[in-house]
Amino acid sequence: MSRRRKSKGAPPRSRGRRFIESLDPRLLAWTRTGAQYAVIVLAILLPLLLGMQRLERFVSGLPAFDVPLTIEWDRLPTWLALPANQRIVDSLQEACGLTPDDRLNRPGLAADVATRVLQHDPGWIERLEGVEVRPNGVVSIRARFREPFVWVCHDDAAYLVDRRGERLPGSYARSSVTEGPLLILEGVQSPPPPVGRAWCGNDVRAGLKVAAAIESRCFRPQVTRVLVREMSPLRGRTRPRIDLATDRPGARIVWGRAPGDEDGVEIAASRKLALLESLYRRFGRIDLGRSYVDVTTWLDHVAMPARGTAPTHASMTPG
Repeated sequence: MSRRRKSKGAPPRSRGRRFIESLDPRLLAWTRTGAQYAVIVLAILLPLLLGMQRLERFVSGLPAFDVPLTIEWDRLPTWLALPANQRIVDSLQEACGLTPDDRLNRPGLAADVATRVLQHDPGWIERLEGVEVRPNGVVSIRARFREPFVWVCHDDAAYLVDRRGERLPGSYARSSVTEGPLLILEGVQSPPPPVGRAWCGNDVRAGLKVAAAIESRCFRPQVTRVLVREMSPLRGRTRPRIDLATDRPGARIVWGRAPGDEDGVEIAASRKLALLESLYRRFGRIDLGRSYVDVTTWLDHVAMPARGTAPTHASMTPG
């Protein structure tokens, strides 16, 4: 038998080649043109990108960007700008944590400063509103601060508290707290909470209500302390009572229950305020020079001891 010889024709075409040959010639031309354009664009952009990186490093080294960064607190509250509170501002400056690596044009500098402030603030900032890096090297920070409202004394220590009852940073010796712009809550039995938490004791809550009620009254400068020791239900006491100590040694105002808790047993807080304002305008002093003045009972007059008698509640007579 004779073997059949294979014909020496053209080699078989691959599937990929057959697919390409089956495409529209115009599509092939567009594809080749697009690829050429892509190579040209890449050849232009690559050196440009490399050059931009070098330019950025060069610009970073220019004297205009090599300026020291400083912190500026925008719209700092008046109380915080006082020289006596400079230590608080210093602690906030440290919380910003600026380092030698922080440069004017460093990306993300404002966000990093905001993060550091929130992480390291000891508890003075209520809300951070914004951080701005200015061309002159000033890092401006806008924040809402917790403002001290009263001193709260517990045992031998004193603590600053805002008007919502939240404890502010710091613990101070009771002997270092003097009568001044802030009222002092004395006789507090409930223990202090951690910084940033609200004081949960009823004695502090009641004292804060009274402090807020008299805050803007004309007689407020004559009141130095809010005494809440009688708020504790000790020794069978059934009538909780708050007293106001005046700037005359040994004198006090018997205020009674906290505003809103009178329950018909005492006159309303608004009537007590009206009585005290009337005393202030008529006599110049809300304590009338007596050891105590009671404003808990009558709408149009007060109770007080006769001169020379002991300041006991039982000896009160209409005045």
